[in-house]
Amino acid sequence: MTTQKDQLDEQLMQDPELTAAFISEAREHLDAVGDDFLLLEQQLENPDKELINKIFRAIHSVKGAAGFLGFSKVSELAHTMETLLTKIRSDQLIPIPAHIDALLAGVDQLTVMLRDVDLCRKADISTNLAQINQLLDVKTAIEEIPPQEIPSQKKKKQPKQAVPDRIALDMGNTIRLHVDILDKLMLQAGELVLIRNQQMLGGVESEGGTRSLTHRLDVAVNELQQTVIQARMQPIDKVVGKFPRVVRDLSRQLGKNIRISISGGQTELDRTILEIIADPLTHIIRNCCDHGIESPEERKQAGKPVTGQISIATRHEAGLIVMEISDDGRGIDLDIVRRKALEKKLKTREELKQMSDKATLLLIFQPGFSTIEEAGDLSGRGVGMDVVKTGIEQLGGSLDLDSEKGKGLKILLRLPLTLAIIPCLIVTTGEELFAIPQANLQELFCIYDQDVRDRIERADDQEVFRLRNQLLPLVRLSEVLLQPERFKRKDRARIAEQYRQEQDKLYFSERVKEDSDHKQSLNCVVLKTGTSHYGLVVDEIRGTEEIVVKPLHRSLQSLGIYSGVTIMGNGRSAMILDGEGTARHAGVNADVSQHSDMETVIDEGFGNVLLFQSGGQEQLAVPLPRLQRIENIKMEDIEFIGEREFITVQGISTRVFRLEEVLDVSPLIEGEEMFLLIVRNSAHPAGLFCSSLVDIAEISTELDQDSLPMNGLLGTCVLDKVMSLVLDIPALLRLFEPEWFAGKRSEAQTPGKRKLQGAEEK
Repeated sequence: MTTQKDQLDEQLMQDPELTAAFISEAREHLDAVGDDFLLLEQQLENPDKELINKIFRAIHSVKGAAGFLGFSKVSELAHTMETLLTKIRSDQLIPIPAHIDALLAGVDQLTVMLRDVDLCRKADISTNLAQINQLLDVKTAIEEIPPQEIPSQKKKKQPKQAVPDRIALDMGNTIRLHVDILDKLMLQAGELVLIRNQQMLGGVESEGGTRSLTHRLDVAVNELQQTVIQARMQPIDKVVGKFPRVVRDLSRQLGKNIRISISGGQTELDRTILEIIADPLTHIIRNCCDHGIESPEERKQAGKPVTGQISIATRHEAGLIVMEISDDGRGIDLDIVRRKALEKKLKTREELKQMSDKATLLLIFQPGFSTIEEAGDLSGRGVGMDVVKTGIEQLGGSLDLDSEKGKGLKILLRLPLTLAIIPCLIVTTGEELFAIPQANLQELFCIYDQDVRDRIERADDQEVFRLRNQLLPLVRLSEVLLQPERFKRKDRARIAEQYRQEQDKLYFSERVKEDSDHKQSLNCVVLKTGTSHYGLVVDEIRGTEEIVVKPLHRSLQSLGIYSGVTIMGNGRSAMILDGEGTARHAGVNADVSQHSDMETVIDEGFGNVLLFQSGGQEQLAVPLPRLQRIENIKMEDIEFIGEREFITVQGISTRVFRLEEVLDVSPLIEGEEMFLLIVRNSAHPAGLFCSSLVDIAEISTELDQDSLPMNGLLGTCVLDKVMSLVLDIPALLRLFEPEWFAGKRSEAQTPGKRKLQGAEEK
């Protein structure tokens, strides 16, 4: 039979405003006391009275409000917890780990119940009640606790410390605000930013009052934007503050001694980012406990303290949030990583030999990768670190990893402050606009004229640029936009060869015409993804602009190279590039060799060749990829060392050769001024004398290797209706200077060379 009190309770529980306020306040109380219980556990022999009082007040508040609103089971469990705290508070009980376990279990149960109003009525709290009631009897409690966990009954006097009551409300200075309101406010602030950007485009050219109004609008929008962003900020302690409890429980479960220290917990992040990073951070901490920190016996044998240490430090740095997570555990064994990579066929043995230790370490982020032999309850299934990396990079952040075997692991996270309004670099490719978040931006550079050809090299199948003596992989955005499927090795090789041939043909055509005034440039944006960098080649760099991030249409999400879209000040839309996704789509190999193989390997033929003459009879041809450049020289500048000829080109002493020295061809026709064909990828600077340049031609058929077999020739072919001798540059260099190749394999023995290269063997 329903009583009057039941009806009143039902009415109160159905009041949405009262219920929402109670649940919000109760969860704040419970979040706070979780940390306080852990602090109390560290003070077992000398519990701080003020801390106990603070915990008691929080549980009492939950109990009182729950009873008033008719949440009887919440009230009953809180009342039982309050009874145990009363005995601790009055010195009838000395808190021991068993008490803390029971009280923390009660906090967990209350938290779960408050997530769903229906659970407040239906939840089974009998286990929690039995656990706490058993501990209310002092004798029973002490008899069932292992002797080593019973604290000394003697209490040491300690100074009273004021414990800040984080759950107290602040005399009407703060209010509760639903997050939906903040989200709408941020959306409107974003629209104002767009209006401001559009107004500034027109206001710059205006005079008088309009320009002044535009400036005032800019200032007001900036202040509003910062205020709204600040309203959405929450301390990172909302996430990391839960980790002491996680580490405590895991250390007991694993039979380890682990402590965690946290600094910078008041550093603030956008609540959206906090929600996203919670799971990746939790997984990292679990890995540190399970994989990283050794057992007490292992640590003792290794000469380490028995208690392992995990630390989390957070700070502001260059407009980003930097979080450093480290442990003093066993670190990552790179030999095990390499063995697992082979077993899972992620890399070949040869690829692993060429990879640096840093690149090998990053293999742990591959999907399905794990160094654990058998999966356990906590980890080992290879689905964690990949999720961590993906989650961080989806935010526009980056992740770095450093490990030393036997010493520990350090993970460095860089995160943006907010995702709603972000500063970006605006670039163009073709007629399209693109935005690149500045959080991923490392630097910009532009190369001009001859450097476009000479300084872009090729490492394996990839274009690279030597930036401060480091090879930077290049990705051409125009090519990425043309291919919806991820690049394969053959795609990268095709693109590299295509641009190399275009540059060679352009350069040598200009030299044949004796016109070297052609100007060109290449714009490159250096992006950082994780621990690696790559250069994104674009048509034009427009400048920076604050943009409002809009979600992608679902039809574009599968492409993987965009993280959102925005509306520019001129009303045009611009796609926001995902730096990591673009690199993944293009198949960037960040661990390129420091020594690039500039040689172009073409199975189908030679492509473009330079036609020239040395003597007066023969027409000669050399594949353009074999030449670095053409220099105009004066014969009076030639120097002799014995019978060898040298000339200084751009400050470099260069060995020069006459073809008649090793080939049965007519002698060089000398003049006051000559051409010198500088050879590419030679062991030493070298060049061929050339009396005249003829043309650029394309070899589209196989070479004839039988009509004029000669060491130093690849064969002959008819070009421009004239029989032409196609030079084999590596073979010629061996004939000219065999000591340069002492101890090296012959060119013909090198795998992967041209199928027509066996001419000299005949």
